[in-house]
Amino acid sequence: MLKSKITVATGLAFGLAMAAANPAFAATDTQTMNVTAVQAAICTMAIPQDVFMQLGDEDEGSVLVALSAIQDLTVTCNKDLPYTVEMDTADASGNFVMTDAATSKEIKASASFGLTGPSNWQPFSTTANNAALSSVGTGAEQVFSTRITVNTDATYAAVGTYTAERQITISY
Repeated sequence: MLKSKITVATGLAFGLAMAAANPAFAATDTQTMNVTAVQAAICTMAIPQDVFMQLGDEDEGSVLVALSAIQDLTVTCNKDLPYTVEMDTADASGNFVMTDAATSKEIKASASFGLTGPSNWQPFSTTANNAALSSVGTGAEQVFSTRITVNTDATYAAVGTYTAERQITISY
């Protein structure tokens, strides 16, 4: 009996102590805290690796005089953010010239891209030439096929190593 009186007394004392520590509130005050997040416009691109092609080899009995390489260009932009990707080619057809540094001989080349894969090739150039890649960001990677075709004249070019540097720019 003594033990249960001590337990009841201890429990009662604890309850009174808690009531004193947490008195009933007489009033409240509510205010609003504003939360703002600003997302900066962001676009990144991964351009194709250096493109290398070997002309003049025999393939199934014929000599390769013109050749194309297809690689992916990846763009990641904010969702709903419009962007344009341009390549500094010479004209609206995506044409440019490749030069052999030792001889200054030239061959013609062209660039194109496919919005929905290789079956939908369009010239790859600049906005001024009405041949830029334009799209809207999805918030995830978007992959576009790019094609570089060398020796578009399809003639036997002079022996040499032909090179060209093209600048690819994304604007958003």
